[in-house]
Amino acid sequence: MDKTKIVHDLVPLDLAARTIYRRVYEEQHRNAGVACGVDQLNGIAYTIISLVPTYTYDQDPQDLRQLSADEVLKGLLREGGRSMIFLDGRAAIAVLAVPTAELDRVEKALRTRGARPA
Repeated sequence: MDKTKIVHDLVPLDLAARTIYRRVYEEQHRNAGVACGVDQLNGIAYTIISLVPTYTYDQDPQDLRQLSADEVLKGLLREGGRSMIFLDGRAAIAVLAVPTAELDRVEKALRTRGARPA
């Protein structure tokens, strides 16, 4: 696996959540006079990590690793998907990212399933 290429094809999870919000919910919210907050972005980020592989890494691409199913299940997203904390004492994860190419699939899944705004 070429980790360097994967890192360059990733988008930070918080940016992915904002992107999906704009694509799927922003117009609805604007028409209803609703603003998007961090809770809505956290909800969208949860949806994203449940649908696509999610990675964490430091500055070195060799540190790239995919989140485990346990981390996805037990992690609590904060700051609109910018970080993940755990109530069981595990260290927080500060860098979360998803493949850019998967955003279209997430958008389609949300639109197809008739998702309500987060």
